[in-house]
Amino acid sequence: MLTAAESATPAPQAAGDPYATEAPAHGASAFVGKYGTVSYYYDDGTSTGSVAIPKADAIKSIGEPVHKANGGWTVTVTLKSDLTAAQLNVPSWNVSDGANKYIDAGNSKLTIEFSTDSDTDSSWSCSGPARASIKFTAEKPAQPAVAFDMSEQVNKANNVAYVVYDENGNREYAGSASLVSLGGMGKVEKEGDPEQQVDGTWAVDVTLAEDTLTSLDQTDVPAYLLKHDKGDYVLDLASSDLTGTYRTTGSGTTYTITGTDRPTFVFRYKAPQEPQAPAFTYDGTVPVRYELRNADGTLITSGTTTRHDELASVSDPYLDEEGNWAVDAWMPTLTPAGLGIDGSTLGVDDLDAAFALDEDASKTAVTLRTDGQDGTVYRCEGEDGPLYVYTAKSQLDLSGEQKPTDEKPGDVQDTKTDEKDESADEGKALPRTSDPSSLQSVATAALSGMSALLAALGVSSRRRRNG
Repeated sequence: MLTAAESATPAPQAAGDPYATEAPAHGASAFVGKYGTVSYYYDDGTSTGSVAIPKADAIKSIGEPVHKANGGWTVTVTLKSDLTAAQLNVPSWNVSDGANKYIDAGNSKLTIEFSTDSDTDSSWSCSGPARASIKFTAEKPAQPAVAFDMSEQVNKANNVAYVVYDENGNREYAGSASLVSLGGMGKVEKEGDPEQQVDGTWAVDVTLAEDTLTSLDQTDVPAYLLKHDKGDYVLDLASSDLTGTYRTTGSGTTYTITGTDRPTFVFRYKAPQEPQAPAFTYDGTVPVRYELRNADGTLITSGTTTRHDELASVSDPYLDEEGNWAVDAWMPTLTPAGLGIDGSTLGVDDLDAAFALDEDASKTAVTLRTDGQDGTVYRCEGEDGPLYVYTAKSQLDLSGEQKPTDEKPGDVQDTKTDEKDESADEGKALPRTSDPSSLQSVATAALSGMSALLAALGVSSRRRRNG
């Protein structure tokens, strides 16, 4: 392609020897149409002749004019190498089918040496070996590939296509998106090399990644044009074509992509499916909570441990309120010793003998859950585990003495009073009498003594009433 300077016509020279210091006009128009400047012959040496440069577009470049020692100027004009005989206006009776006769650049001279005769001569001419000498051949020469840069194509609009089908296989919608909005160059998986086509144009195949367009939510398809929600359509990868072809047109050097050349992602309607629970498997560990309570319900101690027991009666999986898969199961009935509780710190040697499982207060049911709907392993954590509550069979004195749970107020013994043998107490025995007034006095005295004893033991009158 000629530059603006090469195509322009310089201003006229001054009178006298006008071209002594500056060359005559040497734009493309100064050389076009000068007959006999281009000689030619066909492949086999026949069909020879000569023509003029037909038009400025046939010129590749014009060199800088050089002043000759004896006056006048020379300049080199170079023709393009991709011209056909028809484009150089070679007569068809001399070289037939000129549109398919190409320059054999390796065996041709594409330069023309134009010159003027003196510093007053403004007319460029050439003859003899100064002319171009072109060999034509029927074999189309290889053309240099038109460079392709995918990064220049990313921002172009509508270079990715998609098609939506309904439940009956009918096309619902067809649209397009720009690759830059779908991940840009990060979604280009493979970029091919330019390949020349039969018509002389160039094409490049570009393959996108499978996850470039996976949901209609990535597109601007209007929801009212679809029969179902966008989320009800899934990508049909097998029917999609992830490879697009960018092409040049004519003799141009710009790549574009349109129509069916674009990579196309296919979406089909799929009725929503009920979520499927994973098969029940768990890691075998269940956290266990336990409590030891006195016969009156007072908490003695509590703690946690872990078990690896087999679960019984595992339910079918279900979805809990948080969207996790869950199953309910039951733990076996365990005694304190079976649970591994240490009774030595309580001063109780045999916990199983001293305590019984309170089935009403206990919870042997457990719940195991997955981590979301996609989880595959069920686990039991925290309060989802069982709770074993054991109650003392009789009221325990944690200082070391055990009291029966069925003791009555009249049965309470003063443990702070030193034991004395019966002979020591004989002198303090109550008098025997059948006199009613005497009996009443004795009874009154006995009740007064018992009240004093209970007060010493810290037993309230309310406790006596409830005894």
